[in-house]
Amino acid sequence: MKGFLAASSILALSLCAQSLEAGFDFRCNGALVTPGETKPEVIAECGPPTFVERLQNVFVHVGPLLMPLAVDEEWIYNLGPQQFIRYVRFRDGRVVDIDHGGYGWTETGPPSDR
Repeated sequence: MKGFLAASSILALSLCAQSLEAGFDFRCNGALVTPGETKPEVIAECGPPTFVERLQNVFVHVGPLLMPLAVDEEWIYNLGPQQFIRYVRFRDGRVVDIDHGGYGWTETGPPSDR
């Protein structure tokens, strides 16, 4: 009986860990977007984003030139009023973070704040 309880506890902890880890992914059109993927891979899986926001540019001097060191972008996917908005953050062209916001909106535009 103790062995069964120990095995059940380990299984429950394993499932909880997997569900927490799965929150870092984004499923669209049957594909799973995960950290490390490139922009072309995300576009191939999900199509173009609804909005793109450039968040940060870091530049360094290389001789007389000013070269970009890192570029952060956030792609916003509006999946409609029945699903949560997804925020996919890129650094140097690769996914580094995936988050979600409130519910999306219809094609007529976002809901007003009033």
